[in-house]
Amino acid sequence: MAANKKQKKQKKEKIWSRATTSQNAQAGEEHATPEGNKDVDMNDPGSDLETSDDEPPTAKKRRHKKRKRDDWANVIMQNFANKKGAEIKNELQSATPDFSKIETGFREANSAIQKVNEEHGVSPLRNIIPEAEYAIYRISYDAWVALAKSALDESDPEKGWGAYDRLRKITHLFNHQNHLPADWNFPPELAKWQFGERPDHLKEPSDLDTDSAFENSDESESD
Repeated sequence: MAANKKQKKQKKEKIWSRATTSQNAQAGEEHATPEGNKDVDMNDPGSDLETSDDEPPTAKKRRHKKRKRDDWANVIMQNFANKKGAEIKNELQSATPDFSKIETGFREANSAIQKVNEEHGVSPLRNIIPEAEYAIYRISYDAWVALAKSALDESDPEKGWGAYDRLRKITHLFNHQNHLPADWNFPPELAKWQFGERPDHLKEPSDLDTDSAFENSDESESD
């Protein structure tokens, strides 16, 4: 019985990586970006904070690189953020996010980038954010819903808040990597509605912890 319980817990803890792996596999390595740039691997966004019964939680230091884009793509993405910024923020911070609105915005931005890519004679996949990547909002949210339900069933608010912290971290990393607004993220009310206030002993993560992973990205190239 103890072994079965342990396996069940570990299976739930790995839901983040399972949820994203199937989507990112569709993207492959085709989407080209400016020379010398390698995108952040989002295949296993929750692995840094996975836990087991045998070892305490640890946060492994992982360095991430911001996506490099051509100037014309930067202009398009800035216009996209200005035009859709409030709408996307409101959806992510609502009780029932409509991810189809968010994903439609990304598809429109990608189409605009591909049109200009053609004018410059470069690959249509250059500079875009593939669907398998911007779907991270929906995929991570679905994983959160599953883990939150498990935490409610077990009357475990600490587990619920931990799942929320991972959701926010994954979203923050994606936004930072792609130069997107920091407030395109899920609010703490998402956890409060179901689990009450954050437990006093559970420290609230700082976005600065993830920001620092980007500040050293140039150094990692020479490691």
